[in-house]
Amino acid sequence: MRKRQKILSLSLLIIIISVILFLFFYFYWPIINDRYISSPATINVPNTNSVVVEKKVLPETLSRILIPALGIDAVLVFPEEGSEQDINDFVEDNLDLGVVYYPNGVQNVLKENISFFGHSSSIHPMAEYARVFVNFDRLKIDDEIILLDENSEQIKYKITEEPTIIDANANDIVRTDKGEGLITLVTCWPPGTVSKRIYVTGVMVQE
Repeated sequence: MRKRQKILSLSLLIIIISVILFLFFYFYWPIINDRYISSPATINVPNTNSVVVEKKVLPETLSRILIPALGIDAVLVFPEEGSEQDINDFVEDNLDLGVVYYPNGVQNVLKENISFFGHSSSIHPMAEYARVFVNFDRLKIDDEIILLDENSEQIKYKITEEPTIIDANANDIVRTDKGEGLITLVTCWPPGTVSKRIYVTGVMVQE
């Protein structure tokens, strides 16, 4: 009887260790690999024209976001025309698909604060954009953020402050009236949690 109990206890211990190892390699190893082991990716910034600042640019005409300092070249995700989905539900449902626009009513990208959210980690770690912002804290003042429109024309921004950590419920950062020609990028922090947010703001560079 005692021998049987020992075998059961050992079997249970092996199962528990196996589950812990599975969860570690499934959820956290990709994060560790991206943050501490893999070298930052490099991207080619297309040699295209800048958007003329006098014209009006609607959010839905944008297609991609580039952050050269982090090697990020990601698709932008926008709600379908006529969608009545709750703003926060839309963002949450689409983070695995790219960097997601926060649809709070921007009428002209060049004149307002446009905001985007991206994953620092995901419950689907194999998704293409599951860790697009995993190295978000490495961004520095004067790093570039580049938006490309449907014609591959560029809107360039320079980061003006170091990444800032805030409470998960702080919504003031995504207001459209924070200033003219701004971009705000947001992700959950630290990677693997949803307890806080980290964000940066960039100011449009007029060329």
